Amino acid sequence: MKSPILESLRTIAETGESHQEKTIPQEVIDAYDVFNDIAYGVAPITTGHCGETYIVMVAGVDEHEISKFVVQARPISTHGSVTERCVLVTEHLAENLKDSGLVVPAVVARTNGMPSMIVDGNGWVVYDYVENIGGVPEINTEFARNLGISLAELHKALNVGNLAEKLRSEKFEYPRPVTQDVFDRLKQVNASNLNSQTKISFADGVCREYDNLFGGADFINKGEQIIIHGDPKPDNWLYVETVAGEVRTKAAIDFEEVALGTRLRDIGDKLRSIAKGLFLNGREAEIADHIDASIEGYLQVADEGVDKLNVLRAIAQISLELTARYLIDSTETEGSRHFQGLKPEECVSKAREQYGAYEIIRVLAGEESNRRAEENRAMGASALAGVAA
Repeated sequence: MKSPILESLRTIAETGESHQEKTIPQEVIDAYDVFNDIAYGVAPITTGHCGETYIVMVAGVDEHEISKFVVQARPISTHGSVTERCVLVTEHLAENLKDSGLVVPAVVARTNGMPSMIVDGNGWVVYDYVENIGGVPEINTEFARNLGISLAELHKALNVGNLAEKLRSEKFEYPRPVTQDVFDRLKQVNASNLNSQTKISFADGVCREYDNLFGGADFINKGEQIIIHGDPKPDNWLYVETVAGEVRTKAAIDFEEVALGTRLRDIGDKLRSIAKGLFLNGREAEIADHIDASIEGYLQVADEGVDKLNVLRAIAQISLELTARYLIDSTETEGSRHFQGLKPEECVSKAREQYGAYEIIRVLAGEESNRRAEENRAMGASALAGVAA
């Protein structure tokens, strides 16, 4: 008698019906003992140009039990000490997130004991499965608030104990601030590299915006240095749906960019990703409410406060930084260095997407700055009136 579970998995593996456009290379499957049972199936959670996340289902020898794993791919050129850092961080968080409701799944080693592998320009990492997880749901203000709470919980857990000392003792290098370097590089790109007057004008405008808004200062990398996630966009979290139908953040993954940085770097990058998604879906009028909800959620848990105007400036700076990165990579005839698989024309398109979101955030930051100035004027006038009385 055929096992329905096994037949289902074989159908998925052979037809690719659940793979969408991408799937896991067979070389990756073959490198892990945990995948060497009778059959496997692959279900994508998230896919995109900067990586994919999958659930892999493996039927055991008795053909009736299924083991599950989370597999993530992300473009990376060097995958040795970086992934060792990921293992160290996940082990630390497993001990320090027990009371938060947030889970960090363990990294599963390959057959040869290594924590990851490189195939087709991607670094592949396998994690233990987390029950009932799914991919990124439709974004709303409750989702943004919940993600703010989870990021604050993660920041607290990352900075408990001696993780920073462990990372330094293992001779891991923290990435240094890069914003000014990116804009200096963009300014050096000449007309022959950019290929068209339109791109030259766009690049000049981006550099002027950065100089005018920040005066060349690396705003988001100044202030208290803590251990941050480094890439906390919604795709690097796993979610569950509650009995009441609410979506909650359940697990965090992808700790390969863990670094010493400021809260604003993580908060700004997460909200930059949400703002861009809303912008591309014609929901730019909702961006301000989502930012407010996420800050509110973060402040429910965080030990340190965050200022809304500074958060808006951080989102704006990161959006401009990514705009500049895409423009620089549009000069690479062989394709993007930083964003795996993108062709030059695709890099320009992505740069315009980032810049479109930036323009909305710039307006919101201006409105917040004007609102505070008006409040200060009103308070000053009230104080003068009190003195006169």
